[in-house]
Amino acid sequence: MKRSVCIVGGGASGIMAAIAAAQAGAHVTLLEHQDRIGKKILMTGNGKCNLTNLQMGVSAYGISREGSLVGKVLEQFDQNDLMKFFGELGMRMMVTRESYVYPETEAAATVLNVLRRGLKQSDVSCKTDIYIKEIKKEKGFLVCTDHGDFHADSLILACGGRSFPKTGSDGSGFVLAKKLGLRIEKDYPALTAMICKREGLKVIGGLRTEGEASLYIDGHFEASDRGQIQFTDYGISGIPVFQISPPASKALREGKDVRVNVNLFPDMTEREVALEAEKQLHHFGELSFEDAMTGFLHKKWIDYFGKQLGLHKYANAGSIPRERIRAFAKEMTAMIFPVEQVKGYDFCQVTGGGVGLDQVDSHLQAVKIPGLYVVGEMLDVVGKCGGYNLQWAFSTGYIAGCHGAVGEEGFSRL
Repeated sequence: MKRSVCIVGGGASGIMAAIAAAQAGAHVTLLEHQDRIGKKILMTGNGKCNLTNLQMGVSAYGISREGSLVGKVLEQFDQNDLMKFFGELGMRMMVTRESYVYPETEAAATVLNVLRRGLKQSDVSCKTDIYIKEIKKEKGFLVCTDHGDFHADSLILACGGRSFPKTGSDGSGFVLAKKLGLRIEKDYPALTAMICKREGLKVIGGLRTEGEASLYIDGHFEASDRGQIQFTDYGISGIPVFQISPPASKALREGKDVRVNVNLFPDMTEREVALEAEKQLHHFGELSFEDAMTGFLHKKWIDYFGKQLGLHKYANAGSIPRERIRAFAKEMTAMIFPVEQVKGYDFCQVTGGGVGLDQVDSHLQAVKIPGLYVVGEMLDVVGKCGGYNLQWAFSTGYIAGCHGAVGEEGFSRL
């Protein structure tokens, strides 16, 4: 007799779990409280859907030990397994920047469409616009909804976190998990922009500059990343800022001092920048600071530093004292942005916190609740930007789906 599997949540991890469970022989029901499944998938990778990354490893999740739960999950279903899975669904893929994997169409809708086709071919019963009232543990699981009750031998919670709540990730899964007896780590916005207090932000708002962002918490270095940094009228954004934002978000929640140092010339020392600036200013010494620095910096940066450091007041570039040039170089290589808060759940890419990893085993089954599985963003795991969080969603969904379909005893006999 087929085992029954009920999956709560129709995002990336939930859809993957449903297909995997059905392919493993289970009768599968997928419950989604939005009017359609997979809404968040359409938003990933700026609408192109960065599926995974060829440079997969636990370090991308801020973990140093290969033997961790994250490592065990990736050992069971890695980027190569994921690409094979989508290939079997009929989707062609391409690799950009040496390791970033996208659908060849460069459209997230393609990913969702092949997954929807996979659900149909696997005979998964999808129920949308459905509200979960209660989940009871009795001879399996009884999921009580506003559209009737559903019984299942295995239950997979794939409700997502709280990022982009308009797509259905409203934190309701954490409530369900807690009621079932799982410990929940306090959630927080991760992979997001930072709201900073610094004069003159409106002057540089809109600038995108290659540089390095370094995070300091209570004066101690925490993390750094390079790439295109975006400057806004509220603070800083861009992939490098996103990459260092998870520990910043947690630290702010704990009331700690959070600062980001931005280096506009990460491949040069402060002294080298000072020498280059001095050379430029002396070469065009008869001109104003603004005219002399044209070609060295974007006009907005010239205006910004000119006002912040009082460099506009000098009669000409050649009259700017050496100590002011050194101060100029110091600013360009270590601009301090005190962080007041991070952009919230409406803007962050993923949610930190959630179900603690010690609450589940390597198959994502709850240690103290046999038959209950937790996957994707509901778990307290945050990967870097670059396809790592989608890989985590798909990996955990696949593993839980396979094991939930046959039960742990059944799987050990396969």
